Amino acid sequence: MNQFPRSAKSGNKWTFCELDAYNIQLTFQDSSTFFNATPLPTPSVHPEILASQSADDTVDEASYQLLAQFDLAMVPAEPEESEVNDFATVFFQSLGYLHRPRVIRTCKELRFSLSKKINNSVAMNAQRRSRGFEILASKVIPGIIMDGTSPAFFKIPVTQELQYGVMTGTFPDTPTIVTGHVPMIPRPNRSSNEGMKPLDNRRAILQCYEAFKQYIV
Repeated sequence: MNQFPRSAKSGNKWTFCELDAYNIQLTFQDSSTFFNATPLPTPSVHPEILASQSADDTVDEASYQLLAQFDLAMVPAEPEESEVNDFATVFFQSLGYLHRPRVIRTCKELRFSLSKKINNSVAMNAQRRSRGFEILASKVIPGIIMDGTSPAFFKIPVTQELQYGVMTGTFPDTPTIVTGHVPMIPRPNRSSNEGMKPLDNRRAILQCYEAFKQYIV
C-alpha cells in the first residue's frame, strides 16, 4: 500500500480508502476480549430503564425523559437527526459518562464514520501541540458510533508515527490496529430497526456501555 495515493485531508473528507493509505487495520472482537470482562457488568441505570417498554410505563421522571427521547430517536423526522442528538445528551448523562470537567456537545451530524473518527483522534495530538501540552507518544482513544440507538464501540491507538503519516501524507511502516465491538443482541439482522427498543436488546447494549466506561470515565 506504499504506492497508494494519499494527501493530508480534514476528517470530514476521510473514507475507508484512507485506512488503507495510512496502514490502518480494523478487527472486531468478542465482548470478553474487547472489554476485558466476563460477564459484562450490570448497567448502573434506574431499574425502570431495563424493565419498561415505553416511557408511559415509567414512574421515575428521569426514566420517562430518557425513554421518551429514545422513542423519538428511533424514528428521526429531520435529515440532521436532531432527535438522535437530543437522545445522546440525556442518555450519556444517565449512564454517568459525564462529570466535571467533561461536557457534552452535539452537532447536526452525530453519526461519524469510522474513518472520520480515526482522523479526529489523530488530530487530538496536534491540538495538544498547538496548546503547548506535551505530545503523547501513544494513546488509545475510545469511540462510539451510533446508528440510531444501535452503537458500535472502538478503541483507536494513536501514535506519533501515525500522526506524522497523516500530517505529511506518507505511509507509516507500523500498522495501526483499531479494535471494535458490536453488541451481540438476540436478532442481529434487525439491529438497525430494533435498536434498544426490545428489552433484551436494551440490556445487552447497556451492559456494553457500562463496560466501556473503564476507557472513558
